Amino acid sequence: MLSLNPNPCGGALAGANVNSVNGLATFNALTVNTVCSGYRLRATSGALTVADSNLFNTTQGSNLAMGSVGVDVMGASTNVTFTYSVQGSATVSAFQINIGLDKGPAPDGTADTNLVTIAPGAGDVGLTPGTYTVTRNVRTPLNGLAENGDRIVVALDTGTVVAETSELDNAMSSPDLDVDLTAVNLFYNPNTTSATFTYTVSAPANVPAYNIEFYLDTAVPLGTLNAGDTLVSTVAGMASSGVHQALGNFAGNVPVGGQSLFAVVDSDVPDDVLESDEGNNVSSAVNGAVTDLVAVSLTYDSNTGNAELTYLVNAPIAVGAYNIEFRLDSAVPFGTLTGADALVATVAGMTAPGAHVLTQNYAGNLPGTNQVIFATLDVANTVAESDEANNEANATNTAVTDIAAVSLAYDAPTENAQLSYTVVSPVPVAAYNIEFYLDSTVPFGTLNVGDALINTVAGDTNPGPHVLVQNYTANAPASMQAIFAVVDVGGTVAEDNEANNEVMTINNATTDLIVNSLTYDAVTQQASLSYSVVESCGCRRLQYRILSG
Repeated sequence: MLSLNPNPCGGALAGANVNSVNGLATFNALTVNTVCSGYRLRATSGALTVADSNLFNTTQGSNLAMGSVGVDVMGASTNVTFTYSVQGSATVSAFQINIGLDKGPAPDGTADTNLVTIAPGAGDVGLTPGTYTVTRNVRTPLNGLAENGDRIVVALDTGTVVAETSELDNAMSSPDLDVDLTAVNLFYNPNTTSATFTYTVSAPANVPAYNIEFYLDTAVPLGTLNAGDTLVSTVAGMASSGVHQALGNFAGNVPVGGQSLFAVVDSDVPDDVLESDEGNNVSSAVNGAVTDLVAVSLTYDSNTGNAELTYLVNAPIAVGAYNIEFRLDSAVPFGTLTGADALVATVAGMTAPGAHVLTQNYAGNLPGTNQVIFATLDVANTVAESDEANNEANATNTAVTDIAAVSLAYDAPTENAQLSYTVVSPVPVAAYNIEFYLDSTVPFGTLNVGDALINTVAGDTNPGPHVLVQNYTANAPASMQAIFAVVDVGGTVAEDNEANNEVMTINNATTDLIVNSLTYDAVTQQASLSYSVVESCGCRRLQYRILSG
């Protein structure tokens, strides 16, 4: 066993006990922890004679030791400031220092990426015993790499050129880097349909690439950003530290009054940038401006057949393209617009804000008296509105429309039937036909399916009284036989009274054959017959004499 005797400074001797081999004890790892002069080693072993060494002094060996590492963000610089000491009594050899990035979120104390190398012998790196402070700007090499939880690592003597008493204290890490993207506010301008998003990037250097996304609130629960909301646009975010703004255009997805919109910084899943706070990345805004299409009124002028629609475009700017439909009430339930009602016209609506008037002519689909017409704005709902319930207007035609068969007279001598009829309407009616019949099937005196159709004639569409003559020569009625005339047989004109379209008359002319005399001449042996054909007027129309031998 070895001990210090004398031990003038109270030093502690380590590695003093070993076992002897063949009577020889070898001490390979003796150390004294205190620098001092006048030490002596004394060897003892049981009853053996004590042996002393010569007096000796101890001195401190060379060592490099890290003291601290800090990161300071200042303007355009990200400074890494570290302290270290050269321990010992001698100047050490020039050595290299590396500043690196230890990637999180679980740094292991070693650099994953080298940022700055301080070459051996650099002027601000001390080599003589003492404590030193060194500062380097790592902003440029750190750009695109900095994320929350990363650390800066400083390693001394990376080339191992200095013989040290300990290599364990040559590296040290900074505290975790703080990186955060923060949504500050979102402002929507209804006049430009654009949203201005303000956000901050807080980081020691440029962060990795990321996107900003703008959404329209379209899915329940409304007012909260969720998976069903509509993505409107994606914009690349700014990588540099500071306050930034991004512009989202909502022209193709204009929010209606009271509808929410959102902006999200670094919204990708998983996130492109690791942050200290992932809960502050969303801002929202509400469109306070109203967008609404309003059908104000619809009027119908029976004298012109025109319908006049007054409507409003309530919006801060022009709305998207949309159509206006005009329909005629032609399907049950009457008085209510249904998809089965006749489509009269489809017209492009005005997109500019303000009041507008649109005139549509119903000449091809004239409404009958008390028949309803409709006008509907934006049937396909292409414009997002604050109120979709005010897009329809209707009007009723209060003017009388009627085609009436007034009288039918038959002239036996000419075999002509004269129909008097009238068209009651403020404007010309639609095309229609008039049919003439001969009463030829029972029950006689009533128009029915089996009666003979004599002719079909186009009726006069103009308002007023009209006369139409139809010749019955090819189908002359017998005495007391009825004939008929029917106006608008197929009901093509909507009328107030469909019961006055038929008129009938009877051929009142009589026809009689009268034997006037019969004489016989015995000489000639001839009989002479005289007879007359008498008509209803009572006059002899024709006289005949027949001789028979």
